Amino acid sequence: MSSASDESEPTHPASLSREETSQISITAHWSGPLPPPGTLAAYENALPGSAERILAMAEAEAEHSRALEREQVRSETSLTAAEIASERRGVWLGFVLAVFVIVVSAYLMVSGFIGVGLGLISVGLISLVSLFIYGRNHPRS
Repeated sequence: MSSASDESEPTHPASLSREETSQISITAHWSGPLPPPGTLAAYENALPGSAERILAMAEAEAEHSRALEREQVRSETSLTAAEIASERRGVWLGFVLAVFVIVVSAYLMVSGFIGVGLGLISVGLISLVSLFIYGRNHPRS
């Protein structure tokens, strides 16, 4: 009967044989348009001529990136030229408007409308001065 009792008793964990396992993890990092030399050689071994194709693809991608950068610089330069032209146009229009206000104010004062002429020139000068002050203290984004 002892054999029946041996079968019914649970086996103690300490009596079990332990199998130890270990795990090794290797992590590699490669940055760039081409795979690491070992991987490139493996591609070439698996498919002859593939290393040359991979190199040609990386060269084409690099040329494409340079072309995009050149186009970006060109568009930024042309945008800057357009902004400069707009600024110049604004300065000239402001100058013409200021001269017009001064001439009309002078004409009104000579014609006997001194109060209206002074008021017009005052509004014009206050507007120009406030524009210069506002433009200098609040840079564009």
